[in-house]
Amino acid sequence: NKCLSGTRGERKFTPPFVFFDQKGDAVGNLLELLYSAEDAEVLLAKGNFFNGAGVYVLAEIFDRPPSGGTVVHDLEFQFLPGVLENIVECRILAREGGELTSEAREKELLGVFGKALGWLPLDSRTATIPGLTNEEKGIIETSAVELKYREQFEGEMEKADKEIRKQMQQDRQKIEELKKTINQLLDSISLQEDRRYDEFR
Repeated sequence: NKCLSGTRGERKFTPPFVFFDQKGDAVGNLLELLYSAEDAEVLLAKGNFFNGAGVYVLAEIFDRPPSGGTVVHDLEFQFLPGVLENIVECRILAREGGELTSEAREKELLGVFGKALGWLPLDSRTATIPGLTNEEKGIIETSAVELKYREQFEGEMEKADKEIRKQMQQDRQKIEELKKTINQLLDSISLQEDRRYDEFR
């Protein structure tokens, strides 16, 4: 169960990709590549950029590694919503024949897709690639900053979520303890009333 690309909390074998087309064109180019490839099939493509949800594409690819055999990979592409205009996260998972592949091979497969589409891996060295225009360098630098803030924001959201869950658990325990105390008190009152009743009989 490998996740080779993605954001915080996962080992990053490959960083997200940055692209330089319009978002819709980038999705279109990816789908065109997948539909035209003999060893790939699109399983799902959903979402749109008009509701702020981003676009998700799931494909399966059939790889025949040099060592022999066939490996079926699930390949996910998540075009991020909102301000992250030029970032796509990719994940690869060997569904069948996983023992025939390796992290290096899967990284290589993602690299093949990136090259075919003109996408670059978004890391600290990306902006230093020779031949980039000033506009492309600007997109790379802006994307890196946006991604950093997104990861930080997600981290803070998760932390807040944990705190809320912890508080809810503590509140539940307090309520249970309060119920017990109330029940004990009611039992005690009931016993006292029974005694009084017995005394007046």
